[in-house]
Amino acid sequence: MNATLHHGVIQRLLADFGFKEKGTWLQQGMCPICGKKELFTHADQPWVIRCGRANKCGWESHVKELYSDLFENWSQRFPAAEASPHASADAYMQFARGFDLARVRGWYTQESYHDARLNAGSATVRFALPNTYWERLIDRPERFGKQKARFQPGGSYAGTWWKPPTLSLSSSHEIWLVEGIFDAIALDYHGIAAVALLSCNNYPEQALADLLASSNPRPRLVWALDGDSAGRTYTKKWVRKAREAGWQCDAVQIPQPSKSKLDWNDMHQRGRLTATDLEQYRYHGALLIAETAIDKAMLIYQQYGSREFPFDHGQRLYWFKLDLERFDKAHKIAEQQSDLSEKERRDYALNEAGTISAIANCLPTALYYQANALTDESWYYFRIESPHDHQPIKNTFTGGQLASASEFKKRLLAV
Repeated sequence: MNATLHHGVIQRLLADFGFKEKGTWLQQGMCPICGKKELFTHADQPWVIRCGRANKCGWESHVKELYSDLFENWSQRFPAAEASPHASADAYMQFARGFDLARVRGWYTQESYHDARLNAGSATVRFALPNTYWERLIDRPERFGKQKARFQPGGSYAGTWWKPPTLSLSSSHEIWLVEGIFDAIALDYHGIAAVALLSCNNYPEQALADLLASSNPRPRLVWALDGDSAGRTYTKKWVRKAREAGWQCDAVQIPQPSKSKLDWNDMHQRGRLTATDLEQYRYHGALLIAETAIDKAMLIYQQYGSREFPFDHGQRLYWFKLDLERFDKAHKIAEQQSDLSEKERRDYALNEAGTISAIANCLPTALYYQANALTDESWYYFRIESPHDHQPIKNTFTGGQLASASEFKKRLLAV
């Protein structure tokens, strides 16, 4: 970490969380969520702050989320010069994105953008695309409203993707498709072949055609779009379309915290791209694109082993139950098939013995609780999603309506 940036971060961490310096670590900081003195981080590289109560709390944050002002004016902190024309962009890539410059230098250039209407300008980190360019504004981008990045005016990236210049797709057996360029770079760091679509609604028709012409056999496509509503919707849409075109597809998803969105670059910076982490992301991706309710139930059972559990699929709520007697009978039948492996016999038995029951033909999700101490009234606020592409409805339920199935049904019909 740059000495000036490091000093600013350390001083704020000590003041805000009361850390104690112990060797190469900052320890015993006050956790803002659980209130325990369990926060810790590395003193030399204090990028991520974590609560040591992993199971009971698990709070963590990157310092750029805590102190965004230290990570938003790169031209002022690291001005470009004749000897280092990309100094601001280099600093952004290294300190804001967590990339080793020796690995990514030459993949981008430092440019500038000026908004005449606002009379404001910013240095940019620019990446070349097949028919245009994309650039990230790196100097106080909040001045430009929602525009944190931009494409070349008049250019088009439809049907294409960006890939790391050193990546050979023709020799890749599996390719991850992500939204952002920084996400693709982050995955490349961990040995994952990844390309950036630049937007979740960009299906890479031309890029896939070019890949098909140069690859034999076809690589497997792993759709790794963002975990927000749009990313999840387009993941399912593009998986269906790609499979119809003959591609084998999987999906991966990062479980999202309630108040923020985490992407692959965030996972790279937080050290959350280990083999164990990737298995979890593949599991959540498989849940997302499960074609039927029983397929999803089988995935959950194989992951956790619970014999009964509720789950949702297609904006409907279900209950899964494993009949052990039927499982034993089905497994004995499968054992007579000598060409089946033990896993195949078990999967067969699970499919025969697992049953699902519909609980509700909609998906109710509890959001929060309200209470009026003066009137002794209380309500539970729910979001109700429909499988028929209607907009979600938000409304209140009383404790009595939640305690009784018949009353809950009546209230559902009324909202």
